[in-house]
Amino acid sequence: MKAYDVQEKKEIEVTADDLVKFIDANRQVDLVFAEPRTDADGYLTWDRENWLLVKEGKYQRNYFLGDRALRDYTHHNIYDLRNSFFPEEAIKIEIN
Repeated sequence: MKAYDVQEKKEIEVTADDLVKFIDANRQVDLVFAEPRTDADGYLTWDRENWLLVKEGKYQRNYFLGDRALRDYTHHNIYDLRNSFFPEEAIKIEIN
């Protein structure tokens, strides 16, 4: 899949594992989705999320809807990423 590297100012080919390596290197990964997503409880709806490293092995996902940052966020460990991090579903990926 393709991602835009903001620091290098170019588009690169990446895998999901490559993106996790960027996050581990203290880079933020932004995912933009074509349609809004809703959690299983119907509580939270978002169309954009960013992932960042909190500390080694701990990741944070922040949620956005339209041009608004939502107050909600979630923390994940490396094993959670297998169930929560889906860059292949994004229409746009940016590495900041």
